[in-house]
Amino acid sequence: MSEIKYEFTGIGSLIKNRNLKVPIHQRPFSWQEDHVDALLNDIKGNFDEEYFLGTIVLTGDDSQNEIVDGQQRITTVSLIYACIRDFFVNKNDSDDIQTKYLSTYDIRTKEYMPKLELSQQDNDFFRNLIINKIVETKIQRASNQKIKSAYDLIKESIKKLLENNNNDENILIDWKDFIDEKLKIVAITVPNDTNAFTIFETLNDRGLALAQVD
Repeated sequence: MSEIKYEFTGIGSLIKNRNLKVPIHQRPFSWQEDHVDALLNDIKGNFDEEYFLGTIVLTGDDSQNEIVDGQQRITTVSLIYACIRDFFVNKNDSDDIQTKYLSTYDIRTKEYMPKLELSQQDNDFFRNLIINKIVETKIQRASNQKIKSAYDLIKESIKKLLENNNNDENILIDWKDFIDEKLKIVAITVPNDTNAFTIFETLNDRGLALAQVD
């Protein structure tokens, strides 16, 4: 890849169409329950229109992208997809979410391979609890607990959503479609880590003055 690429897209479409990885040097998952709750409320409060979730910075190529900025949002949205999957009664519906947004199935190893690979501290826990649905997965560190707490909070929110809609699973499809198409981000994909961190620092620190044409 030789140029910076920009894409205005739904964050769900990004998760569906890319293989994403958190670099080894990045901190583990750190969102508290109030951050997760705020995202859920943003979705509920903007369900009939597009909502801009911010900028995601990636590096790498078409086979795999590393996440320079956006790990917390991407991970949390993946947890939302996992909870949507869990509430579908029909196995085909559940498997559709699993294989489009959470993992690909390796017919040789007979395992689901996560589309999102977290940091070393969290990856095994995320894979076992969220991808493989092993409910007794042992919590090893604080960031694992944050993932579990976020997952439980989202699951309770989706449960109430279903109850308020007479357990009509179409509301799950509506949420999936909203995250796919209307929960918007700007994905910036850059050639290398140096360029990625320059963009990250610009977005999160000093900013740049824009000309009228920009």
